[in-house]
Amino acid sequence: MNALARIGGLALLASGGGCATMFHGTTQTIHFESKPAGAKLTDVVSGDTWTLPAEVTLWRRRHHQLIAELEGYRTEQVYMTREMPLYWWELDALTVGVGAIVDGLSGGFYELGPDPVIIVMEPLAAGPAPAAAAPTP
Repeated sequence: MNALARIGGLALLASGGGCATMFHGTTQTIHFESKPAGAKLTDVVSGDTWTLPAEVTLWRRRHHQLIAELEGYRTEQVYMTREMPLYWWELDALTVGVGAIVDGLSGGFYELGPDPVIIVMEPLAAGPAPAAAAPTP
């Protein structure tokens, strides 16, 4: 019976592994918008594109570099960083480290930010004004 209790305990620990992955997921949906609306947002690594405003689903496991483009406006870059809240470590400590491995590999540990993201597009500088014609006498 002692061996059965050990096996049951190990199974319970393994099934509880990855609390953040189970409850938090491996992706995060973030609201993006541009001012003015209509900019094209591109993920530099994946090549995925969206027209803003949009709800964008990103993998939690990595940082993201995004580029916003709109004709007549400067190209803007957005960096989505990931942070690891302490409470996931505390919950995964209950699984004797199994959960930390699962959550670290899957990306479930992380939260991406900022959220929401509002990109203010800067108009391109106007070119030099055309020279006025000299008056003819």
